[in-house]
Amino acid sequence: LWGDHGQSALETAHICLINATGLGTEILKSLVLPGIGAFTIVDGKKITQEDIGA
Repeated sequence: LWGDHGQSALETAHICLINATGLGTEILKSLVLPGIGAFTIVDGKKITQEDIGA
């Protein structure tokens, strides 16, 4: 889909996800799989037992 230059750009990219909803995390996963170099997640909510499937 993209050449060496495009892959290099992906590998050096840094994505910031603000408010990690279910949709946002799915989008982030789709961006990470092709090789995004780094990502930061910013979310003020506390994780509950329900969130981790316990």
